[in-house]
Amino acid sequence: MSAELLSRQSAWLKSNMDPYLSALTGLNEFVATATYSIPSRIAFPNEQVTFTTEPEWWSEVPSDVRFMVEQAATAELSIRSEAYNAAAPTGAVRAGAVLGGGLAMAAAAGAVFL
Repeated sequence: MSAELLSRQSAWLKSNMDPYLSALTGLNEFVATATYSIPSRIAFPNEQVTFTTEPEWWSEVPSDVRFMVEQAATAELSIRSEAYNAAAPTGAVRAGAVLGGGLAMAAAAGAVFL
């Protein structure tokens, strides 16, 4: 499963590299100049930060950056859900059933709002 997961993540990133890097740059610029208290890890693509509510500063992130980051988070959730579902034994609770049920999600370079 992990090889398939990495392969799909790499494929998504490769096909979206330019807008993703542009979004990370925009996010880093926002974090560097924001007057809000934002976890420094938020601008690192390999870090995942989970919030229980949408932070007040998220609406201030430029819309094109928010869109790309949310798109990346949605793709990641989909890739992981499909990989877990494929690996789950027959009759097991599928990840999509748990993750998809009313999960409101947005992300900032891997930040997940639950």
